[in-house]
Amino acid sequence: YWVRANRQAVTYGQQMGSGRFLLLNFDRLCLAPRDEMERILGFLGLMDPDQIDALCRLPKIPRTMGRYKQHDLTVFDPNDMEALREFGFDLDL
Repeated sequence: YWVRANRQAVTYGQQMGSGRFLLLNFDRLCLAPRDEMERILGFLGLMDPDQIDALCRLPKIPRTMGRYKQHDLTVFDPNDMEALREFGFDLDL
């Protein structure tokens, strides 16, 4: 379900036209908040250096991040696993 829903969202976003859709990866936002906040603000045309530091303190790494590493991922369809990689998720154990 997740893969299908996200692919559909990306397709819809692409149909909206350039500059009207930004795909975010929550894991990246938590792990590299400055890079992602600059990307978000750039997309929105709101680059305000005075606010970036405050915005970078907002994302918090959840305790559950990476919990997939404790499970057997072979139960999932290989095509679904490849889709996750295409979305930018690091699945290397």
